[in-house]
Amino acid sequence: MNMDNVLRELEHAATVLLSGPHEVTNTQRRHADHTFQAFKRSPNPFECCIFLLENSSLDYVKYQAVCTIKEATVRLWPSLKGERGSQLRTFLMNYVVQKHNLVNYLKEQLMQTVAVISKLSCFESYSLGETMQELSKLQWEARSKESVEMKMLYLSLIEALLYEFSGGVKSSSIGLSWEYHHKCKVLFEERYMLSIYQLLIRDLSLFCDGTVSQKEKPLLLKVLSLLYSIYSWNFIHDKLPYTLVGKFAQMEATVFKPPSDWAEEVFNGNCVGMLYKVHALNRNHSDLLALQCLVQLAALSGPTINDEAPMLAYMAETIRHLAAFRTESIHVHEIVSLSSIVFNMITTHPTPLFEKLEETVLKSFIETIAALIMASARSAAQEEAAQEEDKVFEESFEKLLDAWCRLRFKFELLLKGTPSVAELIRQYCLSVFMTYLQCHLFPSDGIRSTTANGMVCTDDDEEYEELDEDDRDRFHDVLMWIGMCGRVDVIQSLNITAKLMEDRVALLVKSVQQMASNQPVTAYRQIHEDLHWLLLISINLLCEPNEDDRALIPEDLFDYASSDAVGDEISVQYILSLGSSQSPANDHIARLLVAVLRLCQIENDAFQAGFVHLLSPQVGSSLMFWLSEFASAYVMPREADYWKLSVRLILLFGGDSTLAPWLIEFCVAKIGSNLAVWLTEEKVLQDTARLLLTLTQNRDRSTALFNMASFLTIAEKVATNVPPVATMPSGARKMLAEAVVLVTSAKADSERKEQFWNMIFSNFSQKLDAIIGQEELVAQRYTERVISEVCAAFEGFIGFSKASRLFNAQMLFTHLLPRFEQSVKILDIYHDYSEVVELVLELYLSTSEHLIRFFDHTELEQLFQSTLAMLQVYAKHSQGRNGLNVEEEQHEDVKLLLQILSKYAGEAILRDDVATGGNATDVVVCGLHILVPIMTLELLQFPDLCTEYYSLLNLLGQLSPKKLCLNLYNETFVALVESVRIGLTQFTSEVAGFCLDTIHSIAIFTSSQETVVDHLIKAVHLFLENLLTNLVSDNFDMDLLISASLAFQALVACDQRFYEEQVNRLLAKQGDAQGQQLLLAAFNEFSPSDFAVNSISAAKTKTKISFSQKFEQFLIQIRRVMCTK
Repeated sequence: MNMDNVLRELEHAATVLLSGPHEVTNTQRRHADHTFQAFKRSPNPFECCIFLLENSSLDYVKYQAVCTIKEATVRLWPSLKGERGSQLRTFLMNYVVQKHNLVNYLKEQLMQTVAVISKLSCFESYSLGETMQELSKLQWEARSKESVEMKMLYLSLIEALLYEFSGGVKSSSIGLSWEYHHKCKVLFEERYMLSIYQLLIRDLSLFCDGTVSQKEKPLLLKVLSLLYSIYSWNFIHDKLPYTLVGKFAQMEATVFKPPSDWAEEVFNGNCVGMLYKVHALNRNHSDLLALQCLVQLAALSGPTINDEAPMLAYMAETIRHLAAFRTESIHVHEIVSLSSIVFNMITTHPTPLFEKLEETVLKSFIETIAALIMASARSAAQEEAAQEEDKVFEESFEKLLDAWCRLRFKFELLLKGTPSVAELIRQYCLSVFMTYLQCHLFPSDGIRSTTANGMVCTDDDEEYEELDEDDRDRFHDVLMWIGMCGRVDVIQSLNITAKLMEDRVALLVKSVQQMASNQPVTAYRQIHEDLHWLLLISINLLCEPNEDDRALIPEDLFDYASSDAVGDEISVQYILSLGSSQSPANDHIARLLVAVLRLCQIENDAFQAGFVHLLSPQVGSSLMFWLSEFASAYVMPREADYWKLSVRLILLFGGDSTLAPWLIEFCVAKIGSNLAVWLTEEKVLQDTARLLLTLTQNRDRSTALFNMASFLTIAEKVATNVPPVATMPSGARKMLAEAVVLVTSAKADSERKEQFWNMIFSNFSQKLDAIIGQEELVAQRYTERVISEVCAAFEGFIGFSKASRLFNAQMLFTHLLPRFEQSVKILDIYHDYSEVVELVLELYLSTSEHLIRFFDHTELEQLFQSTLAMLQVYAKHSQGRNGLNVEEEQHEDVKLLLQILSKYAGEAILRDDVATGGNATDVVVCGLHILVPIMTLELLQFPDLCTEYYSLLNLLGQLSPKKLCLNLYNETFVALVESVRIGLTQFTSEVAGFCLDTIHSIAIFTSSQETVVDHLIKAVHLFLENLLTNLVSDNFDMDLLISASLAFQALVACDQRFYEEQVNRLLAKQGDAQGQQLLLAAFNEFSPSDFAVNSISAAKTKTKISFSQKFEQFLIQIRRVMCTK
């Protein structure tokens, strides 16, 4: 090889590649690229690459020469072992040190190549140790010469070593096993990493004396970046979990968990103090990583913290430095890290450590967190007012508030034992509550109007930005935590909130009157916004959600006021008069309730006067939500939900009280007026319907409702589908129908109940019969009137099915059964109208979710027969459909079908009834004939459809493997098998688990057959080949080990000869003789009895666990060898 000619060719090719698009042709560019690629494939390019590095004038050529050295080193390493490899590494090190004018990207590539050679020769007598010696030498020279360039050089070498020895995605692919990478990482951690950390800490100390110059800033950033890499390093402690064996793509550690021998350096090295000092000196540099390093240090855990005294000192130092931010104006780039530091400290460090902190330190920590919460809350308010896209302060506030509530409850016993600390918590909880109130109210009680630049919002401003998510959903957790804070001093918080509500309601009355008489009004929008937030905050103060998200009375209110006959009567009269009688001095719940009821009355008065345009739909929606939550928790509460309850609350709002039925009637009247007026406000109508539904979800309240004329009026409108019900959104109509059935079900008067139900069902069914039976109506089926009636009928039926309970299930099914027959005919007529198709399917799904569990065998049989008829009609109109021509808006009916079939299969499994199982599987198999051809790879990209589909296959495999294997059409089974093969690797771990369980079911059935079934044995071969490949891939989730072991065992039992062929294939792929021996030994651990058909099919839990344990060891061994990078 003439090296001068090679140099000329490569420099010419580099010139072409670096030329602009108009200076060279695409053909010339492709030829130039081919020149470099051909050079990289040279059999032994090292000598030529060294020549290029020493003689080329182009940085690009030098860079490609280094890349070629790196790639060739990996490819030809066996021939480089020993002195040649050492000489190559030494040349590269000397070259990068001596050539001072190299560009940065070339230096970094040189260091990466040195790191790769060091890793490849990790267990030889040279290289890594020598590299570390040269690293120390570089640092010494850099310090002695005070050379920024030399410092950057040795920091680049540290960076390259950390990348290579991390064992993660950043390390280079060197074609060696996971076992080798793992051993290299262990060696690096044990021998060299602490030394590197000490070097970096020493460098960090040099930046603590003053502000960093612009020239030194890249140096500091590099030091901090490397420290962060160490603080987020996944250290190996003792035995590595089997789930990580063979895994290269490991995440950064969320906690800093160094070995025990790091304790001296961590605790006595003053790393925390130096990082805070560096940050304090350079606060204006938003890209500094000092705070991110401190976030990791705040999560210090593992064997290092076993020594209590230094750990307490470490925590105290962190708290002391955090406290400095109480008096500082926090920058936007600081708050995220500060909130994470606080959160990590509270969630990572065990409670006993906090208990042993000095009281002054603990108080300082509490004061600091409270100060950060309140500061971030105010900044978040400014952020919101300025309509910032990045909600940095909002997110930080949420994390700090979460940490605060954890602190309060996690250390509750500690705080009770330290009265002064408990009192401090109480004070700051109230301060946090008050600050949140102020941030969501306009002046004079709040600060919301002040934006980031001091501007003030007025009524002349543009409308608020429409948000995709409602405030109560968007801030659900925050509002819940704020309610917890307020309840620490519940009397004071209720008093403040009630007073603010009373004031805003009075202002609203005055404003409405002024606007009605055409008088100018200021801050009208602000009043509505204040009311909206006061409603959300106050209801979270009064209620808390339970596990099923149902509102309950919080424990903090169990002892709310002692019962006092005179006081109780005052409260009752105050509520009944809507605040016009004597105000109860200490009953702030009554005051708050009256303020809300008066707000309802104001809306009703505005409705009657024709001033709806003066009202806020947002407030109307929040008002309904408030009443719904209050009714759920307080009105006729179920005492079984509580271990203790305030006697006064029971006397005021219990089932025997005067107030409870009055409140229910008030709510129903409000519901009626809302339905009549808020015709175009979908959110208000949804919340109004939800209020009625909430009132019915208690037998006592339902009984009271049934005797109210106002409720019966609403029920009749639902039954007859007349305005305003006819024009309501679908979700609201379903809730109203559900509420009507629940109320009528609770009434003991069965004759009246039956009469009412007949009226409801007959109205809808008669309209459907008319559409089905009259030709002229079929011709007019797409007119707005007919479509509306069909949709209303099915929305009603869906609502009825959701109302199913044990006491009404029999009657409901009697009325609903004829509707299923109608639904099949309606589906036939409206097969091309997606809204009706989805409603028909939703009726079946709702029945399977809410009603099916109450069915006996005969009723189930009737439902299954109707479903089969429905599926046949659906199939008739779905011929020719596949995933490529299914429109995105039609995905919903596919998902509904999958859910229906899954519910049927799940119900059959729960009942463990042969007859039920047989009928259910017939329905599922029929459904799969329709769905499997549709479920192409494109359609499976939709996560909800994907999960439902594979879950269904798994359920059918459990329920009837025979029908899964033998009752599907051949082309359907082939498509199903292919989809399972795809599902093993291309989707989520959950989906892969479903696929493994499905494979197990198919394999168990196949192994039990006396004769070979061609399509089944082909499936087994495909699955076994793919499973073995998947088991040794980096992407395999080791958490699926048990499912994988069962599938593997059953597959091998089907055809051990094919298994042996696959083993030989894997052995042949392993070029290393030692690796082959290790693999062979791992496979030989299995005995023929492990795959005996009889033992597998009859295996008990203990036997399965035993095989899984053996399989785990087998998998660990083969992954150590076969997983390569």
